[in-house]
Amino acid sequence: MGTRMKETRIDIAVGGDRGLTLVELLVAVAIGTAIIGAVSMAIMSIMKITPLNNDRAVVLRQVQNAGHWVSLDVLGASSVMPQPEPGVLVRLQKKEGYPVVTRQVEYVFNDTTLRRRVDGEVPGMLIAQYVVTADTSFAVSGNSTYRLTVKASKGAATLQRTYDVMRRSVD
Repeated sequence: MGTRMKETRIDIAVGGDRGLTLVELLVAVAIGTAIIGAVSMAIMSIMKITPLNNDRAVVLRQVQNAGHWVSLDVLGASSVMPQPEPGVLVRLQKKEGYPVVTRQVEYVFNDTTLRRRVDGEVPGMLIAQYVVTADTSFAVSGNSTYRLTVKASKGAATLQRTYDVMRRSVD
């Protein structure tokens, strides 16, 4: 004879047989919509801000790079000619090496780029991009002191910096 298992049924009462009311359903949909709306607004904000921040970082680096190179060359120059002709930001003479060789260094604009040419080499080393040439200048500001103003713009990001450079006395 086999044993039969007795089936036990447990009923749990959960407030009757009624389902969700229309008001409860509308509240749940409203809460879900608010959450989805907040998340989508955060995503849209991130998508808008990220390119702007990238453009700001790019123009900052371009302006800093131009300031660094021009300052470095002016510092050791034996002669400096600010904006000697259209399209040339600065022309300078540098003595370098052993035996000493005099080199001519020019910073020239090519559309929105600034290039460094040594002894007339073309196209020259790329120094900065996105340069606003109309607002970028190099001028004498005192005895052996020069003022470089560089402006760069990309997308909605624009940055302008001014550098004061003092030339060392070169024998």
